[in-house]
Amino acid sequence: MAENVGSPVNLLFTSVGRRVELLRAFRQAYRDLDLAGNVVALDIDPLAPALQVADRPYIVPRLTSPDFVPALLEICHRERISAIFPLIDPDIPLLAHHREAIEATQRRISAARGLSEWPPFVCDTQVDSTALLNRPQKHMHPMWRSPPCRTW
Repeated sequence: MAENVGSPVNLLFTSVGRRVELLRAFRQAYRDLDLAGNVVALDIDPLAPALQVADRPYIVPRLTSPDFVPALLEICHRERISAIFPLIDPDIPLLAHHREAIEATQRRISAARGLSEWPPFVCDTQVDSTALLNRPQKHMHPMWRSPPCRTW
């Protein structure tokens, strides 16, 4: 087992809902790797099952509320969060739009590799493929310029 070295690694998961096994897996990884730190979980529902297994559960405003980002930043500061893991698609564009404010607190947004570093318009359209396809071709990455495949 690794020796516990350095400062705690506190991870924050947004919109945890029913992702109990995910949080348990991270908690087990902390034990297996002998890491200090907390699994911090956010949700709007006080009855969300995953909040019950988190080290530090928080009830937060809805993503659409103007109070969400300030609440997130306060929790990041209070819990000394190392990285933020968005667990539902709508979290990603919101975090991307507020990336500078979040990273100014020395926190990192962890999403699909590099997604949090993409321009906000990409994050906005990642949950809406029609909006992405309607975007002018000149603004798109070359791999997205080919016509879409047919679907049913």
